[in-house]
Amino acid sequence: MPEYDFVVLGHSHAIAFLDGVTDWRQHSAPNTSTPKDPRYSEAYQGWRSGAFPAEVLAVNVTEPGLRSRRLLARLISRTSSFKTGVEFVERDGRTKLQIQPQFLDVLRELPANTPIVSFMHGNEHARMMLGHLPPYDFIDPEVADINPSSDAVPIDTMFIDQVIDAWLAVVAPTLTAIKAITGSRVIHVLPPAPVENPQSSSYLEKLEAFVLEYGFAPDPIRLKWYRRYCRLLSMVLEANGCEVLPPPANTVTREGFLKSSLSGGLTHGSSEYGKHIARALEEKIWSGKS
Repeated sequence: MPEYDFVVLGHSHAIAFLDGVTDWRQHSAPNTSTPKDPRYSEAYQGWRSGAFPAEVLAVNVTEPGLRSRRLLARLISRTSSFKTGVEFVERDGRTKLQIQPQFLDVLRELPANTPIVSFMHGNEHARMMLGHLPPYDFIDPEVADINPSSDAVPIDTMFIDQVIDAWLAVVAPTLTAIKAITGSRVIHVLPPAPVENPQSSSYLEKLEAFVLEYGFAPDPIRLKWYRRYCRLLSMVLEANGCEVLPPPANTVTREGFLKSSLSGGLTHGSSEYGKHIARALEEKIWSGKS
């Protein structure tokens, strides 16, 4: 019987999940020497100042009603010295993965035959949630609304996809490397949907200055970017043998936005959101659905 039910690898979006259903905070001494950053909720204090554990943690599942009991978790702060850089490179006429040695070592040390749940990256689309561009719109099949503004410039989706391709070039090689090196089942958790009423968010994260200057893009535009990004990323990952977990239906409004009650900041979910993710993950893992 495997020692761990699954492995969690992730950047900041993993915190909501770990806070929601595990005892991982017992492994992390709070950093009281660094002043609090008002841009972030309590859960993310120290994320950008290196206060989070920089090693693999064995954690226990504490949320009642879940089948999982013990997990292996590796949080990767964007400000840590640990690098997860992975990219596709052309060599001898073939496309190959180039992986940072530190990340390669971590992947090789993960337990065999244990599902890997990824919360890697996830905020690539965040700046397009802002109102920093002249009025524009584009057609996406999942969001019917068109900007009624007479001066909104229609943008061909070819150009939209060029922007998204740059985001995919950050995420897709990383997940492809995880799958290729470990050979394990890999499930990538998509980031939360854009939060409803973002102007009411208590924590604006590192986008605070931009929000104060530009405000937010119209709701349909925010949703179009997010859904198109998630759809294209899902297609790429599934083509490379990975699975994808979208936000659970009960975490979003009828229109498709993250419920403000489940928000942990402008772009992150709360621990309660993490509980919803945990239940959806278990259904996917234990049912064997792909």
